[in-house]
Amino acid sequence: MRGAIVYLTQGLKHSSYGRDSLSLLTRSITLLYQNYNDRQRDDVLLFHGVPDVPEEVQRHVLRQCAKGTARFVRLASKHFEVPSGAGDPQTWALAKRFSVGYRHMIRFFTVGIWPLLEAMNYTHVMRLDEDSFIWSPIYYNIFEQVRARGLEYAFRLGVWERGMVGRSPNHFHDIIAAFAKRNGVTLNWLQNACVRARGEISDTFSVRHCGNMWIVYNNFFVTSIRFWRQPNVSAFLQYIDRSKTIYTHRYGDALWHTAALAIFLDPERFGMLDDFAYEHVTAY
Repeated sequence: MRGAIVYLTQGLKHSSYGRDSLSLLTRSITLLYQNYNDRQRDDVLLFHGVPDVPEEVQRHVLRQCAKGTARFVRLASKHFEVPSGAGDPQTWALAKRFSVGYRHMIRFFTVGIWPLLEAMNYTHVMRLDEDSFIWSPIYYNIFEQVRARGLEYAFRLGVWERGMVGRSPNHFHDIIAAFAKRNGVTLNWLQNACVRARGEISDTFSVRHCGNMWIVYNNFFVTSIRFWRQPNVSAFLQYIDRSKTIYTHRYGDALWHTAALAIFLDPERFGMLDDFAYEHVTAY
């Protein structure tokens, strides 16, 4: 087993929120090493792209890390290109609130990260954001813990998020239902909350029958790469990518992670890590 802790970094300022990304990343990295990685020495990969993170910023961040454990990795330009058919960014849902770069981030953590890390010979990945803070000590190796528990995916927090933007409240649900019908797969525990009027389980995946979704709050997750590289899961991810809704509707990676896990993963292989203090601060 070979695990990596990953960040997707962006230099000095956040592309959507305009906040001080460097100071947040410095705090996140400092807490990561103080409470975990000074002992465990897992690889830390700080992905970056267009524009490049300046070398002086890279040096500043790496000074917070145990020597030889962290490095910046420049991503290929394809991770920062709007896919053909996504239309005019000015027409996208929430265009003024969420930048093109933010949607590139969603696509990276939904589709792009898995083949990249597989090619780098990693078997597992843990994600943190610049505003992800580990506040208490973790005395075990997270990757070993996940393997010992037989988990393919572990998370720290859950959140309720609506899977719709714009005029059609069922749009996200319809995308998922269409994939299931087209490929002859069941939605499994994605339908656990779906009921008819009499309280019976519904086979109609819609907001009316199922409500909006409880999802993994995936600014922190730990997962095996092999789950996401399975042919059926890869087909689902490519279906998502072809829909262009990451860009046009800003459907986030947390929604897609949750849908994929619910459809394709045995619930016994999915679990929470709840024995350390964690905070995600969406600071504007």
